[in-house]
Amino acid sequence: MTNSSSRDNKYTEKQTLFAKQVTARLESDLSRLDALSIERLYGIRQRALAVRVRQSINQPDRNVENSASKMMRLVKYLPAGLATAALLIVSLQNTVQRQSEEQPIDADLLMTQEDLDFYEDYEFYEWLATNNVDSAD
Repeated sequence: MTNSSSRDNKYTEKQTLFAKQVTARLESDLSRLDALSIERLYGIRQRALAVRVRQSINQPDRNVENSASKMMRLVKYLPAGLATAALLIVSLQNTVQRQSEEQPIDADLLMTQEDLDFYEDYEFYEWLATNNVDSAD
């Protein structure tokens, strides 16, 4: 942490030095201006500040949203959100029901205690049955 604080100090020192240099340069340039130019610059600055004040009074900050407008937006979109969620739930439920109807579970197979090796080689036994191969050979 001392590393970051020393970096911050160096950065702050650089900023301070830069600000002092800029201020000195501007003051030296200001001393070279005639009185008429200084008056004109002062007037321009005052008008700009007045416009800024009027704008801030007439138009409140748009980034700041009061709680009432947040609540109104929530109330406005809540029914659509709930309808979408309900539609999604019904859709998923119907999909699950269709899949369970299409693939019935063989309860006898699940309840048997026999060795399941027979079912692993089921295709081979099926082939034997269709080709009438005698297992006694």
